[in-house]
Amino acid sequence: MLDFVMPMSYSPSNATVWKDTTDALQVTDPGRVVVGLGAWYFKNDPEGLAEQINILRKEKVRGFVLFAQDTVSMAPTVNEYMQNLKDVALTKEVMEKLKSI
Repeated sequence: MLDFVMPMSYSPSNATVWKDTTDALQVTDPGRVVVGLGAWYFKNDPEGLAEQINILRKEKVRGFVLFAQDTVSMAPTVNEYMQNLKDVALTKEVMEKLKSI
């Protein structure tokens, strides 16, 4: 039995993240897909990472994992970066857009 599929979609390209995700969905249902994202590409751009997270939400995958090679450079601190990401990714506007997709 397959527990889950975790494509490592380390790319700054939203198209690549979408393709990696939909490829994984070809072999199992969304509840078994957890996508690895390359957070280091967006160390100063939580909005860019939020876009990729929202792609995963649209595809209704189980979740995601953030990988960062260098958390020291995440601006201004990792905790503040994560709070900014949360604020951007969970805005009312974003959630409304997801409902309409």
